[in-house]
Amino acid sequence: MLKRSEAVRISQALAICGVVGVCAGHARAKSSRIDPNRVHTYSLRPAALNQTLSDSPLPSVPSVAWRVRVAGGIAFPPAAVPGGGAVMALTTPVLVEYDSHGKLVWTARLGVSPAATSPLLLGSGQRLVFTQNAEALGFSERGRLISRTQLPLGNLETAPLISAADDGGLLIASGRRLSRLDASLNVAFSTRSDADIRALVATGSGSVVITTTGSVLEVTRDGHLRQAGSFAGRVDAVGKLSAERLIAIVDGKRLSEFDLSSGVVKTDFAEADQELLPGLAANERAGARAITVSEFLVAVGVDGREAFRVTLPSGGPASRSAVSEMVLDAAGTVIIARSGADLVTIRADGSLVRTEGTACAEPLRPLGADAGTALFACRSGILFGLVERRDDLGTPPKIGWIQ
Repeated sequence: MLKRSEAVRISQALAICGVVGVCAGHARAKSSRIDPNRVHTYSLRPAALNQTLSDSPLPSVPSVAWRVRVAGGIAFPPAAVPGGGAVMALTTPVLVEYDSHGKLVWTARLGVSPAATSPLLLGSGQRLVFTQNAEALGFSERGRLISRTQLPLGNLETAPLISAADDGGLLIASGRRLSRLDASLNVAFSTRSDADIRALVATGSGSVVITTTGSVLEVTRDGHLRQAGSFAGRVDAVGKLSAERLIAIVDGKRLSEFDLSSGVVKTDFAEADQELLPGLAANERAGARAITVSEFLVAVGVDGREAFRVTLPSGGPASRSAVSEMVLDAAGTVIIARSGADLVTIRADGSLVRTEGTACAEPLRPLGADAGTALFACRSGILFGLVERRDDLGTPPKIGWIQ
């Protein structure tokens, strides 16, 4: 059994990569904005690949501080805003923002097309969302529409992948199509890969694309894709260990590492008897990694050996094959949502805590908000605010619905 002192040193992170559908079509790029001369710097929370990594510490023993029922379903995981609130895209063409106490701050309509992604928080304070008709809409902190850009991506029927470019712009991938927006949300280029794109990763020297067939492609500044190597198999999920090291679940059986500087691929971990689900997280600081296998969470150390394995609570037969929705912080605390089961928190020593009253049929990915707090939503339209448990007796505080 792993000693506690050894386990605490293991930092873990969990990331989810979904299958991206192929989108076709072209549209002329158009953009309108208030101040075209102002340089924008973007800080994406969450960015596409880092959605499951929390910048702030998560509660190690979460309890529900408040919950609110949102009018209409919630389409995607919320995005955290300064102060611990959340901005969310609904299943209808509406964007809403709540404060850190569950009070509605504003609502805004997106036009005729609903959102295709979770909102992004930009460094300028804008709330950016992409719609299913491939528009990028920017809203002010008070919910006023201030920018609109038409993207050359066709209809975004499945959520695109999004990553931050090194100059404050954005990279957006849908199917085989890759587009780049500059810091003013103008389209800089649009190109295509030979296979569907599984992940976009910011590296020390720029950005790379990883396709479903395993190709690792460097993105040049003029919009070309240059072969850097291959994982040599079907890629199900991708994580980042450091600026020059990637990690991926390959063929549902092995955890492989790719060195961008040398092009060398090595297998860190393999599961012969069970399939690795496309749930993966990698901590850049410690170089540790964790994966989901059927009904287990497996922590893998920097040496590639299994550190510990934790059985995840089951919400029924459907949850056994479903990808767990997860978020973790730099200390190795992981909050996991599974269909039909309460939220569970797994700490770096492998201990597990359940947060009662949070089960739902279609959970969305939890996320860190302010230090020691988190947010969690259900697709049916329920938003939870989570805080560190303060009751010395170990029981969660009494909660009620926010009206």
